Amino acid sequence: MNQPRPAALATLALALLAGLAPASDRPGSGLYPVRSDARPVMLDGSVDEWPEGVVAMADESFVYIRFRVDGPPRAIQSADETLTILLDLDGNAATGLQLPEPAAAAELGADLRIRLSPRGRDGLRGGVEVHVFSADGRETRISHADAGFIVAPTHAALPNERGEPGWYEARIARSALNLRGPTARAERAAQRDRERASRGALPDTASQGQPLDITPGGTPPLAWGAGVILSKDEQGELLGWSDPFAFRMPAPAEPALSDLVAPPKAVNAVRVLSYNVERAAPNNNPAPFARVITALQPDIILVQEWDGASDSDLVSWMQRHVGGEWHAVSAPDRGVAIITRFSVVRSVTEPVYAEEHVTQRPVRSVTALLQTPIRDTVVTSVHFKCCGGYMGPEDHTRVAEAVALNTMIGSLPRRFETTRIIGGDLNLVGSTAPLITLAQGLDLDGSELSVAAAEVLGDATQHTWARARSSFSPGRLDYILYSDSNARVSAAFTLDTSVLSDTALQTMGLHRTDSEASDHLPMVVDYVAY
Repeated sequence: MNQPRPAALATLALALLAGLAPASDRPGSGLYPVRSDARPVMLDGSVDEWPEGVVAMADESFVYIRFRVDGPPRAIQSADETLTILLDLDGNAATGLQLPEPAAAAELGADLRIRLSPRGRDGLRGGVEVHVFSADGRETRISHADAGFIVAPTHAALPNERGEPGWYEARIARSALNLRGPTARAERAAQRDRERASRGALPDTASQGQPLDITPGGTPPLAWGAGVILSKDEQGELLGWSDPFAFRMPAPAEPALSDLVAPPKAVNAVRVLSYNVERAAPNNNPAPFARVITALQPDIILVQEWDGASDSDLVSWMQRHVGGEWHAVSAPDRGVAIITRFSVVRSVTEPVYAEEHVTQRPVRSVTALLQTPIRDTVVTSVHFKCCGGYMGPEDHTRVAEAVALNTMIGSLPRRFETTRIIGGDLNLVGSTAPLITLAQGLDLDGSELSVAAAEVLGDATQHTWARARSSFSPGRLDYILYSDSNARVSAAFTLDTSVLSDTALQTMGLHRTDSEASDHLPMVVDYVAY
């Protein structure tokens, strides 16, 4: 433990790259082909695939680190303290940001700095900031999207059975160094060119297009990277720091786009799609949503944020843009709906109130009993309260919403062997208590519902939300829960068209920007009956 006073960052052991677990040894790799086997780490908040004692490693495209923080749980992008990750990625301690303290950081020439829960101009904390540093230490802020930065879990990491703090894991694109700010030398050369051009002289073509100092002297990066993690309080005082860590870096390459396509639905499966469509975006921009739905061929669609849409509005939209026969059950004032190819036996659209915390606004949910080819199924589309942090007011509201919805679903008349599916935007940016509460006791055997692990097709993450211009990096907000006592998942994935190859997109009839139509990604789960 390195700390000037308590509540410091937990110590990270010095780590050298160990052998990476082969794809066949990673959980879930044999179920269905949705993961990129080239990636050693699945960004899901579980560190089971990490080699023991290793806290940092790299492949040709990304750097991966894992860390944990002493003290009470916190959502790492909505915490009271700022966590700073410093990375030396050019193999040269003499370049980049130089820090006099602590001693662990003084040994680095940081090329990349990532701040989690930075303090903003309004005094509030939240999100992530990324800066890259030129060889002479000049900094340039870039977006988390440009840095390819993802951290998991989005909610507070849970302590283990021994009470030790939970792990976070993060991924950073090595190509972020290509966005390093200009050095003073490059700026002076550019200024000379501007002056010569203004006098009618030809520019010095040797210095044209050279404003970025990617690696000193144009030499390729060395085979090692290093880093350290710092923790600071609200006043910017150093709380603690990790030991420095080092890792091998193979020759760099841009992340390869994936040729994987959506797994075909098994003949005996029902396909469920959960989709937050961001402020009723299909009304004004129907084409990308129509392509996604057509490509995925869902039987049941659980919709959130389609505000104001009635049953007939939704059926008309589906018939016009997708085709086929559809039914819908909606709560227009709450923006949630169920759209399905199956017959609706019963619907529950009456408002459900979380009386303890939100008496004036009902839980955004709608429930229906559907007659599916394999079994009658109770399905619920839900959208919990947004924002906040660990056990803050918003988190307490989400828990209250989960209690109310769980009570309502549990009180429905039970048909023999009816399967239950709950899906939607749970906004788990604080604790996991809303998810645990929602699932509790709703399976037909009295146990909790299970959570489907829907990995991003062709990548190695489980995020379901992303917005490049947001201060928050991509996270997992959407979940699908199911009855594992009488059903099992045969396929599950989340669709992000930006990571797929042109061949894969053409095969599925999709465009590269289709996932940008909403800030949430479409999540798919296929289930079959026992």
